[in-house]
Amino acid sequence: MLSRQLAQSSCFFIKKSSFVSTPAKGKWENGAVRYISKNALQDVYRSAKEICFSKKPPRDVNPKGVFACNELDLSEISVYGFDYDYTLACYKPSLDQLLYDLGRDVLVKRYMYPKAIKDLEYRPDFTIRGLHYDIEKGLFMKLDSFLQIQFGTVYRGLTPIPDDEVITLYKNKVVPIAYAEAKEKFGAGSTKLYQLADLFSRPEMGLLCNITEYFEQNHIDYHPEILFRDVRAAIGSIHPVMHEEVVSNTETYLEENPEIRELFVRLHNAEKKLFLITNSPFKFVNVVPEHELKPTFH
Repeated sequence: MLSRQLAQSSCFFIKKSSFVSTPAKGKWENGAVRYISKNALQDVYRSAKEICFSKKPPRDVNPKGVFACNELDLSEISVYGFDYDYTLACYKPSLDQLLYDLGRDVLVKRYMYPKAIKDLEYRPDFTIRGLHYDIEKGLFMKLDSFLQIQFGTVYRGLTPIPDDEVITLYKNKVVPIAYAEAKEKFGAGSTKLYQLADLFSRPEMGLLCNITEYFEQNHIDYHPEILFRDVRAAIGSIHPVMHEEVVSNTETYLEENPEIRELFVRLHNAEKKLFLITNSPFKFVNVVPEHELKPTFH
């Protein structure tokens, strides 16, 4: 983002309190704002970048290690809790495909969507977890922690939206909190911007994108909010079927994770108490203990 600003601007005005180095070029104006040229700021950026890249961790640092800000003595922890999905149960990409196919079939059979959408293939690499969906405008986008729209990430279906059109739609690069937290017309407690942060969200996003693109390309009128709610409802309704399919074909959908047994043996030998929190049925969550932990645990 900084490099893009440098390319578009020739000078900057920076608050004195936010400028951390000693002024070299330019001058302070009114005691609060300092003028700095584009070239000077580029020099600062390059210098900071060189320092960052020169800092390399020691060779003995485990790149997969967990670095905590505060110390924690695990000997004082007597109870360990686990989630199930994507924690104890590690799923293969085939599960995303299953969710997509089941949700698509529900839209055709129950919601009477065009049968042609059954020919729309799932694109597993098109979406990522954490995207926001504008329910009213029917747009996917990536927002940062300050609600700034990341240009180049805004899509309607599979079609990217130019930056100038994004500015026209939102009047600014920053989405107002009032818009992000505004209540929807139908659904108290909801917002106009919905973040798909769940790991099961990717097939849902793929279905939304494909159907939106199909409607746009075939000039079919649709309401983005109704489409969003239909897809959400369809995906939400197929979990019982998905559970049965996974239980019946465990090897197809679950990754083998031999380290789970090692972890549980270690905790068991240390006399730790374990519990599981999940909203899934017992038959479904019993798959991992049955295949990964027997005969050690019952």
